[in-house]
Amino acid sequence: MQRSRCLSMIVLVVISAMSDAALARDKLESTIKKEKLSRRDRSEIETEVQTRAKKLAEAGDNSSRRKDARDALISTIRIKKASQAGIIAYAQACGDELANLVTNSKFEIALDAAIVLVELANNQTAKALARALLSEHPAVRYLAARGIQQLHKDLAASQEDSVMVLKALGRAGASESDAIVLRMVYNAINFHADVQNYQFADDCARALNEVFATRTERLKNGSHDEWKDEMGYSAALDCYAKATRAQQRELIKHMVEFLKNHLDRYFDQETAQSYLRTLKSHVKEVESAIYRMMEASSIQPPSNRLSNLLRRNPTAKMESEAKAALAELTTLLERSGFLNPSPG
Repeated sequence: MQRSRCLSMIVLVVISAMSDAALARDKLESTIKKEKLSRRDRSEIETEVQTRAKKLAEAGDNSSRRKDARDALISTIRIKKASQAGIIAYAQACGDELANLVTNSKFEIALDAAIVLVELANNQTAKALARALLSEHPAVRYLAARGIQQLHKDLAASQEDSVMVLKALGRAGASESDAIVLRMVYNAINFHADVQNYQFADDCARALNEVFATRTERLKNGSHDEWKDEMGYSAALDCYAKATRAQQRELIKHMVEFLKNHLDRYFDQETAQSYLRTLKSHVKEVESAIYRMMEASSIQPPSNRLSNLLRRNPTAKMESEAKAALAELTTLLERSGFLNPSPG
């Protein structure tokens, strides 16, 4: 938890410390305003971006030089009356160059490169942001996922872009251990939260299932960090209805695994009394999501909700009743073809 708090503070301090880039005379000002760009114009933009990216990479530990290099990269996108063609060309050049810096082993350089990508707020940087998810630095991975989330509406217009970032997010989430980063990855996967009638629900579900597969396995192996997955439950529910049946089955399977884990933890004698309320909240949230998924698939959920059976002080009778309610739920899902029958 201490590491997560530190990550949060780093991100907030860095972002809040960013000033508006000085919009002094920019070498690319006249070019960026052109409605049509020639090959020479594009070459000029690419060359200048290469120079600026190099200055950022060479700034090292000098915070003043890094800020100047970062501001120089950001400033062009903010030039008044910049054309759409100019902005796209500039963002594309930045994405190409900064993709080489976001995985830099030096934290400050990788972070500044990620900050620039997020500030550009352009879908031409999506590939670079996807690459930033591979950074060894949690704060950089967080900014990468945040940058992708902010681009949801633009990326949603392209299946190629959507699938590309969702694949990257699925891989990233499956290996992520930092709680704050994982939550942001879940948010970035959930296009449905920001895009009405998002078309690529199946790719969203596939990314979530990749993350859930490793998360549920870790929980089975005793990781006891189920609180990291809350954002994933809502994402699963949001993308469920329009996903294919195959992905729906996977989502329900993983949600049931989460439910089983939370229930086992609730009745584990080693679980702290003070944590029971949190676990009950998790049980209720997952169970509610499963019920809504079932309703979306025209399956009538059981009337006996196991979350209603959990009281302040766990007892053997309460555990027996809760597990019977869980068995009723899983049996119904098995009969409906959404879960494989239990062995034996």
